[in-house]
Amino acid sequence: MREEIRIRSMQIMGINPNSAPGYDNNGPGNDPRKLSQGPWRIGDLVSLMICANFKKKVHNSHIKFEYNDPVHKSLKANIIFKNVVDEFIKNVDRKNERFYDVYDPGLLWLASPYYVKKYGSEIIPELYWDKKEYNGDEYPWGEYVLFAPLLGWHKYDTQKGMTMEFVHNICDRLHEKYGDKFYLILPPNYKSSLDSKNINRIISESLYDLAYIISHSKCFIGGDSGFGHLAGCARLKQQICFHWEERKENFVYNDWPFYFVNPFSLQGQFLGETWSTYPQVDKDITDYHEFLLENNSLNEEQIDKLITILD
Repeated sequence: MREEIRIRSMQIMGINPNSAPGYDNNGPGNDPRKLSQGPWRIGDLVSLMICANFKKKVHNSHIKFEYNDPVHKSLKANIIFKNVVDEFIKNVDRKNERFYDVYDPGLLWLASPYYVKKYGSEIIPELYWDKKEYNGDEYPWGEYVLFAPLLGWHKYDTQKGMTMEFVHNICDRLHEKYGDKFYLILPPNYKSSLDSKNINRIISESLYDLAYIISHSKCFIGGDSGFGHLAGCARLKQQICFHWEERKENFVYNDWPFYFVNPFSLQGQFLGETWSTYPQVDKDITDYHEFLLENNSLNEEQIDKLITILD
């Protein structure tokens, strides 16, 4: 019998294992219907699809995905993850929900790199695109370079952003090198001193259109964001990733105990594995480089190196 697994549109956040059910932060107890929940963000969803693709390719599982969150609809996850998901569920009865088929691989930043390392880059989903669903402008497909600075797409950006001086510097250097084939991705209605620069801008409220533009570029440059994870799946010619902390080697269970109490996950295989929030990339196809930001910036020597390695 073929296993059927369901991916919820909402993420179960877990409980505090340091307190018994009903105490401190565990007021609702262990009832998964009442635990803290939030929709999967783009980067989380990409990593989750890597894990689902493992189940599909290795276990021949039938993958179901709850397609009802506005972010997932703007991304048109029912199209781009068509190669992974067998069935998209559009109406979910949360009141009478049963959990017997729910799939949760556990802490994604341990699980997804583990599966890629063990089974190879074919576990990374190949994004599916439908040109008829694209409503953006036409670009010199496969020839342009994109930079997506963290400037307010998500509240997470305010914690790990980029200084405007750094963004200006990078934009100037990239525009100098690529001219009209350099594009800057900015959030809708974003206003800043960048407006005074003669740089091509891409602004859209459609996540599908932005993902389509990213996936058909020559090179994507960005930070720890959902766009970076989508670019990893796109298998671009080149990708540059900025990050704020190095990978954690020899991951220790006690560092993140909250994530090891999810009522649906099987965590044991990931204990001791390397934690990584970097995008998973097929390095046989993509010339991939990482730069570690210090004080939300790079020094001139690092910027020079970045510009040099770009095609």
